[in-house]
Amino acid sequence: MITKLTSIVIIFEGFFIFLIIVVAYMIRSIFILQQRKKDQIKNKIEAYLNAALSNFTEGYPIRFPRRWRKIDIILSIIQKYDQLELGDSWKKLRLALIHNILLPLARQNATSSFGRMRIISSQCFCLALGEQDVPIVSRLLQEKIPIIYFHAAKAAVNSGDETLINQVIDKMTPVRRLGQTIFLNLFNGAEPQIASIIEARLAKETNPYVKAICYKLLMTFPKCPLREVFSLFTDLHSDNIELQLSSMRYMAYNQKKQSIPYLLKQSEDTRWEVRATACRLLGEIGAKKAVDVLDRCLKDKIWNVRINAATALKNMGEEGVSKLQAQNPQIDRYAYEAAISVLHQPVITDFDIIK
Repeated sequence: MITKLTSIVIIFEGFFIFLIIVVAYMIRSIFILQQRKKDQIKNKIEAYLNAALSNFTEGYPIRFPRRWRKIDIILSIIQKYDQLELGDSWKKLRLALIHNILLPLARQNATSSFGRMRIISSQCFCLALGEQDVPIVSRLLQEKIPIIYFHAAKAAVNSGDETLINQVIDKMTPVRRLGQTIFLNLFNGAEPQIASIIEARLAKETNPYVKAICYKLLMTFPKCPLREVFSLFTDLHSDNIELQLSSMRYMAYNQKKQSIPYLLKQSEDTRWEVRATACRLLGEIGAKKAVDVLDRCLKDKIWNVRINAATALKNMGEEGVSKLQAQNPQIDRYAYEAAISVLHQPVITDFDIIK
């Protein structure tokens, strides 16, 4: 028998479910209406730009009504048109659109309390940057939201501003390895003069972790002669493992032949990270004179060193592969397993050895 209290609870639950459905429907309707409004504005802006492209000249006035000044819509249209082959007219119109409409909106929204608007603003500064925007980008680099400071870093790299580049270096230093990789990718294809800014920072820097970042960044640029301002040969023997490894990689990248004697020596270092890196770099360089040294490193007690040595030997061609194939599981089981894993051959089991 259903009591009065139970009936009230059932009615209340039914009303609550009905209320949730109504609210969800209303929210969905609001989103649909907002999207339709955005689509209408987008279509009008595109029609305006298409008309402007047909008769665009220098000094052509770009005027948008207030209701068109939606930073996310304008940015998406610019990105869309950038994918099309519209010729010089679009380049000139694009420049006017960015400086007259987009950047003023980006400056306004860079301090917004909404993270989404700050993200869009940081994306806008990747397209162009004026002198007055440097402090704004500098502030965006201090954001805690990764996507914001990554876009701000890209804007800094595109601008080539020395203050911003040094701030990006400082931002990279405490970031973990994955984050550093994203930062490093931002420097691919950067203007050569940015390398000079990094070199100047490296010359006066005393923090070993910042110096390590500088070496990593310099490897994103074309190879250039080592300059006297570098403390490279001191850094190659640094007690800081991060700095030593970064300087090792930079020397192997920039001065392949000259780095071979040093790398051969470092293959005997007491720190396994140094030995493993030396083996990998010798393989990347293709130093044939290192075959015997790498063969010895196959018997190292650390797996990383053994596998790097095996990979390096495989890169040496026939001579290196013969060294790998000569490994005997009865003499050194670990060296044999490293060699076989690199050669992708079936491993001989203990039962096979006994037979």
